[in-house]
Amino acid sequence: MAEGLARKVLARDGIEMAVRSAGTAAESSVTREAVEAMRKYDIDIGKHVPEQMTPGLVRDALVVLCMTNDLKAEVVRRAPIAKGKVFTLPEFVHDRGGDDLTRGVADPIGGGPAAYEYTADQLARLIEQLPSPLRGWPMRERAWCYFRCLVQGCYREARHLGPLDDQEARCQVGGALGEAAARCSRNRDLLQSVELWRHGEGATTTQEILEPYVEATGLLLEQLPEIFRLPQWSPRFGGPRWARIAEQALRFQRALEEEEVRRLEELCDEARQLRHNSGRLVPPAPEWYGYKKQKWPELCD
Repeated sequence: MAEGLARKVLARDGIEMAVRSAGTAAESSVTREAVEAMRKYDIDIGKHVPEQMTPGLVRDALVVLCMTNDLKAEVVRRAPIAKGKVFTLPEFVHDRGGDDLTRGVADPIGGGPAAYEYTADQLARLIEQLPSPLRGWPMRERAWCYFRCLVQGCYREARHLGPLDDQEARCQVGGALGEAAARCSRNRDLLQSVELWRHGEGATTTQEILEPYVEATGLLLEQLPEIFRLPQWSPRFGGPRWARIAEQALRFQRALEEEEVRRLEELCDEARQLRHNSGRLVPPAPEWYGYKKQKWPELCD
């Protein structure tokens, strides 16, 4: 029922987006009651073949919408990659209307025609609200990708920080930054790799993305612009360009936390124009190889 309603609403509103429904315990065919309930909306689902949910389907989905919190938890249990992109339908459309739909949509299985009609009406009301959040959703996903890569690039560059006796450091510091510099020195290989970036692939908040980097370096993201502007950086390391990149990461953080979709689009375009000390920050696909995959681990566009 949800797939049929969603296809109709998205087509009506000119949103080109594939829609597939799948169940955690899919039946072999659509129930007669479901078919009848959809006639009210001029939707024929009589020939629909129910599909079983698989981790592959979840992996390929932009967003996964469930009827209830229990189903949401089951999807994440079966496909952990769903974390961060699975929601109940009411949660996704921010519905706070009657019927206490924030708990989820009523499951009509086992009920009679009235139960299916009630669920169909719930779904229809919620799905009518889908176009607005879905229009912004691809941009949100793109922006999260940019933020993760910006954070990776900034902290990867910060690995060159070290204490005063670190001969391999490209910026030797002491005093208040001494402990952080020692951490950067100890974790230099880790910061150079993409291991910390992988921790953030399933993150749902900016703090979850930042946490492993802060733990490895002792440095907050907001400290990095000032650190990159320190005068003792060796040529071609740190410096004003990396300070600007770190400032861009901070702008992304604020916009993501405040869900400013239009601002996120601007920030993605701005990030594509940034340059570090040896070239473009965001590499074009033909140049995305070698160390560039450590500095910018994912192509976001």
